[in-house]
Amino acid sequence: MPASTSQSTETIIAKDGTPLFTRHFPAGSDPRACMVIVHGLCEHSGRYEQMAEFLNKRGIRVTAYDQRGHGQSGGPRGHVQDFDHLTDDLMQVIQKCRQQMDENLPLLSVPLLLQAAGDDHLVDAGASRKFFEQIKSSDKTLHIYPGLSHEIYNEEPSRRQQVLTDLEIWLENHVR
Repeated sequence: MPASTSQSTETIIAKDGTPLFTRHFPAGSDPRACMVIVHGLCEHSGRYEQMAEFLNKRGIRVTAYDQRGHGQSGGPRGHVQDFDHLTDDLMQVIQKCRQQMDENLPLLSVPLLLQAAGDDHLVDAGASRKFFEQIKSSDKTLHIYPGLSHEIYNEEPSRRQQVLTDLEIWLENHVR
């Protein structure tokens, strides 16, 4: 399936009125699945255009959004008053994604792949492990990459290859 060269954007209004800037990357006329990308601390959804293209080439429609306080979304920069807001925002974006897709299209909302940098100076890898352990899903996978920095999908090509390979294997095991 050819990669999408286009994207559309919209602003979703969170439950508390905070605007959430959202990007949609279509995967052609017959996508295999839809995936929501959630960026990390001090990032924004625009950093994941190459990742969306990577996924689009594999038939996966992508929605990515700027978390509150990041990128083009509202809220104090880099600040979250209540972490429950982040969960509520994500659930709202997932619901929007579901509304926009064909009912036969599976949504990767139950299985979880968490990929994190091992040498991140913004987010502690131990905190990522702790977060992962608290997730109730029985279908979850964690990869921590020693020697990689905060933006694992934007590392030099030779350094990000394992990250992309792990993602591709995970997708093949989870997307029909």
